[in-house]
Amino acid sequence: MSLLLEHAPLEGITGCIYRAVHAKYFPGADAYYTPFLSLNQHDHLKNREEMDLAPENNPLPAGVRLVPQVLVSVAHPEQFLWAARHLQALGYDEINLNAGCPSATVVTKHKGAGILEDQDALDAFLDAVFEGLSRDDIRMNVSVKTRLGLHSPSEMKDLLAVYCRYPLSKLIIHARVKDQLYEGKPETEVFLKALTQSRIPVSYNGNIYTIQDLEKLKEQVAERESAASHLASVMCGRGVLRNPALFRQIKGGQAAGSKELKSFTEELFEGYRSSMNNAGDALFRMKELWSYLGAALLEEKTGSAASENGSGTPENGYGISENESGTPEKGPAMPQRGPATFSGDAEIHALEKALKIIRKTRSVQEYLAAASYLLQSS
Repeated sequence: MSLLLEHAPLEGITGCIYRAVHAKYFPGADAYYTPFLSLNQHDHLKNREEMDLAPENNPLPAGVRLVPQVLVSVAHPEQFLWAARHLQALGYDEINLNAGCPSATVVTKHKGAGILEDQDALDAFLDAVFEGLSRDDIRMNVSVKTRLGLHSPSEMKDLLAVYCRYPLSKLIIHARVKDQLYEGKPETEVFLKALTQSRIPVSYNGNIYTIQDLEKLKEQVAERESAASHLASVMCGRGVLRNPALFRQIKGGQAAGSKELKSFTEELFEGYRSSMNNAGDALFRMKELWSYLGAALLEEKTGSAASENGSGTPENGYGISENESGTPEKGPAMPQRGPATFSGDAEIHALEKALKIIRKTRSVQEYLAAASYLLQSS
């Protein structure tokens, strides 16, 4: 079973600088989806969103697609149509509707997963969108990234009926409900049932961290008669941040080496620093990435999963204790840069110390030294 591999959008991380550097060092993705563009009644995007979309800022390899994702209330199909027209003028051929973001600040505005609450309104929105696309001769494919529902996976049956009324180019299903956020196991059985009933090409999203995770999904799909023909792709987000070479490995390539991870993170940091003209903002962006990459490196050493909260961000300091004031407790100094000589608990403690430095520091030099130590120890 040959599946397309799609990089999920993650707000604050997978912008154009990340996409270009990731594709350079770890090719394998067939498509990248942009972090959501927040639409409004003024028919314009923020400057940073326009910069993120600009073709000259997205030098992806030939054949790798970039798909803009939009966040909009179903009460405003006219905003979606404006975005489709604008994106077509920029050279894009697909627009993705975000119906999955579980953030409370998004949902309360009836956007993201919040649009799943009123299925009649969602139906009317899609009807107005496709009527408008035809009327205005906007030649744009429309895909949707959805959750199984707000509160219960049983909601997916009626949601799927709504989606299947329209000529969507793809339905990306995150196999959780909104209430789960990013916690707990995906509802794979509900996804498989929807897959067999969908007349729309489907992409799976949810907890694909390893090649073994993907193979297990393929086996489950293969057991369902007619399901395999509907599964078009797999979307991975946090799994690729934890292991940037995941797509390459799935396609038969090598795992990430410490030297290329070092080059990847250094070029990414320099790209942020150059575009932002502010080392502090660049450090903040790198800390977001390291919350995933660092958890994976520590897990590799300890043999157990590093603690993460619902957003995928590691809990306080990866187990580094803090005093009542919130200040990290002092521990042994991080070893000097050079070949790692620690083993067992001492090595783990040194890695935790380096991760704590990355998490807390405002110094570029401290960050670079800690990151270098982590990667040469991997």
